[in-house]
Amino acid sequence: MNNDTAWVLVAVTVCIAIYGLPSIIAFHRRHPNRWVILAVNALFGGTLVGWVLALVWALHAVHRREQPGASQGGESGLNLFVNDT
Repeated sequence: MNNDTAWVLVAVTVCIAIYGLPSIIAFHRRHPNRWVILAVNALFGGTLVGWVLALVWALHAVHRREQPGASQGGESGLNLFVNDT
């Protein structure tokens, strides 16, 4: 492998990591909507608006009630699949 090929591989890896950053964050934070965020990121991440939307959603705090048995839907209305384990 020559030097140019190595740089291309590094550049492609960095671009893929940046493109998938919202999904990586959502799964790392165990966001209740991580699968939906992954779908939004995969389908619309090529547009700047879709990527930013997925990133903001992944970083958005999940509001959970402290009472046992209470709804885990959160106050934001963005927690679509709250029973996602």
